[in-house]
Amino acid sequence: EAPETPATRRQATPSHVLLQRDGSVQSTLRIGSPAIAATDPDYLPAGLAGTVLGGGFSSRGNQNLREAKGYTYGASAGFSPARAGGRFQAGADVRNEVTGASLKEFFHEFERLASEPVPAQELEDTKRYVAGGYMISNQLQGAVAVTLASNWLVGLPPEYLGTYVDKIRQVDAATVQRMAGKYLRPDQQSIVVVGDAAAIAEQLKAYGTFTPAE
Repeated sequence: EAPETPATRRQATPSHVLLQRDGSVQSTLRIGSPAIAATDPDYLPAGLAGTVLGGGFSSRGNQNLREAKGYTYGASAGFSPARAGGRFQAGADVRNEVTGASLKEFFHEFERLASEPVPAQELEDTKRYVAGGYMISNQLQGAVAVTLASNWLVGLPPEYLGTYVDKIRQVDAATVQRMAGKYLRPDQQSIVVVGDAAAIAEQLKAYGTFTPAE
């Protein structure tokens, strides 16, 4: 049996870090916070909220920052659970001149997900994407073995494999909205930016005081 590990922090004081990259024409953005373990009751609906936000090409973050704004080649977001804790992370690589604007759009999507229910068709499409991917990835015996082993490592029972899809289908819009309000509050997020301070520091002032990375 896997040894027990201490639970990780569920909350942390947000920090803002700017890592200097001389002459960079792009900024690498990462937004994140401590989240939840795989065994937490919120994990599955929170994961679905993360998929709506940034789990695929049609996700809100990617459609906003890439398709609508043209700020990046791709924006992503989601929850990564572990046995004793987990994290939420969102990110993108963007042009220098839209560094601040990209943070604004990320946080706009966080707030929109928390303030209004996901429309029925969007939620249904997201469920199909998640459930379909799960079933396809577990078609072969070897893949099932890997999933069972991965689940065991994070503390999930063997029967979780067979109940995952049904549980995904049962998540409603109100629950997704509640998860966003609980875990995606902009004021709870740390921000790490890698880029050229001379080009982007002024844009970052609206999001807090950024300290150089040690």
